[in-house]
Amino acid sequence: MRRHLSSQGSIVLYTYDEKHPRLVVPAALRRTVLANLHAGHQGRDSMLRRARQSVYWPGIDPDVEQKRRQCAYPFQQVVADLFQLDSHTYIAFADRLSGWLEMEHLSGDATSARLITIFRRWFRHFGIPEELS
Repeated sequence: MRRHLSSQGSIVLYTYDEKHPRLVVPAALRRTVLANLHAGHQGRDSMLRRARQSVYWPGIDPDVEQKRRQCAYPFQQVVADLFQLDSHTYIAFADRLSGWLEMEHLSGDATSARLITIFRRWFRHFGIPEELS
């Protein structure tokens, strides 16, 4: 393994394939890197592929698998926004990880009762999120 390690200043690189050096991630940053790799909500194979293109640490494959298993279902963390465009009011609802977006035109009916109805429909379809912001 030592023969595959090099440095550029304070950055340590792992180069197994000469064309694709990978950043060696210190233990303190691995959780953050895993969260970023998972941000696309693409599953284990895509996460591994992305990791193998850019980062390295001993035991990365099982760490990626564990991160994937922690994600039980999409739409655990969602964001919602009420906005106006060209004098029309809309509500947008998106999965933070996958970026999946649902949007509804409120056609002037932006009452709390209407919003509750929309959210109930979305929650029935996607499940109740653990976090809504």
